[in-house]
Amino acid sequence: MTSTIKLPSGKLIDLSRFVALLEDNNSTEKKYQLSLDGLNQSIDLDTNDAEFISQKLELQLDSHNFHANQHWDKEAQLKKNQPLMKLVKQWQQQKNSKPTTEEEVQEYQDIQKSLKRNC
Repeated sequence: MTSTIKLPSGKLIDLSRFVALLEDNNSTEKKYQLSLDGLNQSIDLDTNDAEFISQKLELQLDSHNFHANQHWDKEAQLKKNQPLMKLVKQWQQQKNSKPTTEEEVQEYQDIQKSLKRNC
């Protein structure tokens, strides 16, 4: 899927390079400045273009759902991850204090697999 859009003014913008959309307070008219990653200067936009970009970005945020389950509970997920994170922290502390054994390496690999299943 492409992230390039055509603005009402005819300009083509790649939204994957979006950094910021700022109102130009120095202008008597309502104008905006668009900053894109990789450009040294901002792009001047009128109100229609700025509103169009804002709408497209909001649609992307709404449609980009990181969790397909609408009943996903962040706090419950954090609580579920706590024991695994504690094991990882313990393993890191042990690793820093003494050489790792094959058993510790296997335990760490098991923790990694468990974390991947829970994500």
